[in-house]
Amino acid sequence: MKKLTAVFLFIILIASCGKEEPKTEVKTKDSESQSSGKIEFIMKEFTKSYNGCNKDSAGCTYVSFKYPEILNENLKSNVNRVVGAYLKDSIYSAEGKSFKDFNELAVSFFADYDTMKKISSVEDLAFALDEKSEIVSETKDNFTVSIDCYISTGGAHPNSYMTYLVFGKRSGDVLSLNNIFKPGYDSLLNKLIDGAYRNQKGLTPEDNLQTKGDLFENKITHNNNFMITNDSISFYYNNYEIAAYVFGPTEITIPLSGLKEYLKD
Repeated sequence: MKKLTAVFLFIILIASCGKEEPKTEVKTKDSESQSSGKIEFIMKEFTKSYNGCNKDSAGCTYVSFKYPEILNENLKSNVNRVVGAYLKDSIYSAEGKSFKDFNELAVSFFADYDTMKKISSVEDLAFALDEKSEIVSETKDNFTVSIDCYISTGGAHPNSYMTYLVFGKRSGDVLSLNNIFKPGYDSLLNKLIDGAYRNQKGLTPEDNLQTKGDLFENKITHNNNFMITNDSISFYYNNYEIAAYVFGPTEITIPLSGLKEYLKD
């Protein structure tokens, strides 16, 4: 059982269940036309439960996906492909598996559940995979999509992780920090992150981040999981990434004004 739940990526395969059609909920981020540069989208939902159980009831095994489908002509092909692939394939990435659609993923997930039921001593064992994606910020040049994943496979506790994807409005490509900042930004960015974390924890510049700051190491640096707004950049560190599970995830927000000299036009 520990193998299936430790990092929650090691899930197995095969089986099926009752069919439920994807639901579509129409929403837009802005009423202006696409020519204004605003992101337009509809929210879509796919939910499927094991043997047709009510996903909101105790003991129900299910998968659920809520996500924005981009409508802008110059962006929709690439952005929808990237977000859809991440939703479908991220929990199986360690095994190199991919799925053609959410239904195929559900079949695999329910097969794992059947396998676990045969060997588990847990009463009322239930699996859950719940992923929610939304547009969390938008500037004139880019927008950030969040993917919030919750997964429970019968272990001591469920697992969750948050991923940010920043897309350029012109290209529809995922942007990295090198697309946002000029070369040489790393040192200043890490210094600002260190200071912001110490402020959150009430630490002095001399305090050890490992012994007093709850981190695995006596340092904290930027990762590639970030969100951009008009005036700030936020970095998200998931469970186990920089600290033990008991301390939960960490999010650090830094004003872009502090990095002005390195910002690209």
